[in-house]
Amino acid sequence: MILSCSPLTIIGISAFYGCTSLTSVTISGNLIYIGFNAFYKCPLTEIINLRNVSYIGEDVFRYSKLTNIIISGTDLCIEKYSFNECKSLINVTILGSISSIGNYSFYHCWNLTSITIPDGLTYIGDHAFDNCRSLTNIAVTGHDSYIGNYAFCECSSLTSIIISGSKTQIGLNAFDGCTSLTSVAVSANVTYCRGYITFSGSSNIYNITLLHSIYDWNHIVLLDRCKNIFVPRTFIATGESHIQYGTHLYVTSRTILTNSSKAFFGEKHVYVHYNNKKGIYDKTTIDVLEYISIENISIPLLLPETANDFLLYKSHHIHLSFVIISLNSQPVS
Repeated sequence: MILSCSPLTIIGISAFYGCTSLTSVTISGNLIYIGFNAFYKCPLTEIINLRNVSYIGEDVFRYSKLTNIIISGTDLCIEKYSFNECKSLINVTILGSISSIGNYSFYHCWNLTSITIPDGLTYIGDHAFDNCRSLTNIAVTGHDSYIGNYAFCECSSLTSIIISGSKTQIGLNAFDGCTSLTSVAVSANVTYCRGYITFSGSSNIYNITLLHSIYDWNHIVLLDRCKNIFVPRTFIATGESHIQYGTHLYVTSRTILTNSSKAFFGEKHVYVHYNNKKGIYDKTTIDVLEYISIENISIPLLLPETANDFLLYKSHHIHLSFVIISLNSQPVS
């Protein structure tokens, strides 16, 4: 079927509901809105030209036989259940901008291997990709983002996750049962991890990298079997975490930990790795690392690289006789 009416901008509620012989749709108008149940239970195998769509309603393509879909609208909103049970769906490409993916949107899309999401996604609903067994990786880059409860539950082929926006909230058991997950990179300010065991059942996670400040990791939200944790910058934790005894913690001279990290990592609970030849700039961080380290360590405190921080450190350079510090940022002529 070809919908070729050029002024076409809206497909209404239940417009083609249950059209059991409808397999292909080509749209030549400026379609921006597809209403609730519009193609519900239609055995669609292809739909062509969704270049301007900004709204896909609830249950629109549920139970369809689509294999590939490309959407290039602006500020796209995908409502709940919109691609639910599309078990033939393999690739989803979103070329425009997107704001939200609703609850259960891609639930049980067993063959979905790839979804390309541009920057700006702020909401991934509960169970949005639950049981997408073929999905291998996902990146969340939007600001003020929310990843819902069980959002990627049982994504058994998922091997890596990148969360690189800011102020990201992660829901209950968001990555539960991701048995192939080996690497997690969190470069956002994760402001909240809800409830318990966010990565429960993800027993193969080997590395987790925490970049920038992380807040409110409540209870057992990290990993109980992670082998390596990398904290190159600031890490602030207000909760407790069941980190496996003997986990390896890697830090740099610029790592900053607060006293709350003592409860998070546990007393004499991890192996601490740092550049022995350099040391660390922050005194509290040194105290924390010496507290949580399984091995007895003594980390030197480095002098700050700039006097502009107006910080005073006790000097251990007992033979120092002459120092010039210039606060003038202009080049000396």
